[in-house]
Amino acid sequence: MTAAQIGWITVGCGAAAVAALGYALISRRRIARAPIDRAGPANWRMPPLAELGRSRISLGRRIGPGALRLYLAAAMILVILKIVQVALGH
Repeated sequence: MTAAQIGWITVGCGAAAVAALGYALISRRRIARAPIDRAGPANWRMPPLAELGRSRISLGRRIGPGALRLYLAAAMILVILKIVQVALGH
């Protein structure tokens, strides 16, 4: 790999990090914060599980594990390629 290629990879990763940070900041601003009702916390009981709805997973929380899987797959492929290169003596 040449220095120019490493430079472009670094620039691409930096741009992806800036985009992810921007998305995180924008999505935090859009969330309307409801006031917390602190009346009677000592008497509160959790509703039965049958009455609870399914939790909603935001887009950001789905993208994170997907990015991690993609990173791990790329790392695994690169390690396998390096093992093959060493085994073949290149």
